[in-house]
Amino acid sequence: MIRVLHVDDNTSDLELARVFLTRLSSEIDLDWARSAAEGLEKLERDKFDCVVVDYLMPGMNGLEMLERIRIDMPDIPFILFTGEGDEEVAARAMVLGADDYVEKELATNHYERLLRRILEVVGENNTQPK
Repeated sequence: MIRVLHVDDNTSDLELARVFLTRLSSEIDLDWARSAAEGLEKLERDKFDCVVVDYLMPGMNGLEMLERIRIDMPDIPFILFTGEGDEEVAARAMVLGADDYVEKELATNHYERLLRRILEVVGENNTQPK
């Protein structure tokens, strides 16, 4: 089972991701947080295999959260999953250590792409020497 923490301030986006990802794969155990602060608290308390984070959130955006995560958890796979970013945000995410950047789209096929990237980055992380 792959434990994923999904952080997004939009409850509808969290619920849609839960429905699609768990329908597409029985390997995914998805937990969520509605803010970066709540997500950081969950990461301190629990073990996750991957973090999926929205970009635009009040208080702390996805890039700021990534910077905080990389201080204490440099190896946890991190995917920025957003509909509000652009090439500059994607490039900045990669420089800060994100494993990938996946854009939300109107169609639901972005959940298939997100699932594929979760499985890939978690697999890569598990095969690398620590």
